[in-house]
Amino acid sequence: MGSVITSDGKLEVATKANGSVEAPKDKVVAMRSDAQQRAWKKTQHPGLLGGWEGLDVGFGLTGGNSETKNLALAFAGARTGFDDKLSLYAGSVYATSSTATPNVTANTNKGGARYDRDLTPRLFARSRESVWAFTQSRATHHTRHPGRRELHA
Repeated sequence: MGSVITSDGKLEVATKANGSVEAPKDKVVAMRSDAQQRAWKKTQHPGLLGGWEGLDVGFGLTGGNSETKNLALAFAGARTGFDDKLSLYAGSVYATSSTATPNVTANTNKGGARYDRDLTPRLFARSRESVWAFTQSRATHHTRHPGRRELHA
């Protein structure tokens, strides 16, 4: 890092470690400070917990004179990298009725993931998985929808 001088179509950077470094002006794509470079690298290769967008969380609770109670929860989010995207979702519904036997009238949980990856500028791959679990008449059922693997040009 150092001062930058332009002359004769070239950039000349005076560095402490390497002295004066020259580069043709038309070959330089970007110039950043150390802090800007670290921030840029972080956006290109975020960790698994970083870079999430569109995080939606929902919660609903109802009740009333029908003697029922309903609870619904949901989550959806996407993490986009330089050449890939990871999407996750989950949802749950739980309902009871004091007049029904059994009193649990709905108990459903679902979740899934999708991963997209650019292999070349014109070719990408996608993988999806989904899982459901629900209770009906005191029996719990688990369903795993077969994952899909796709290749698109």
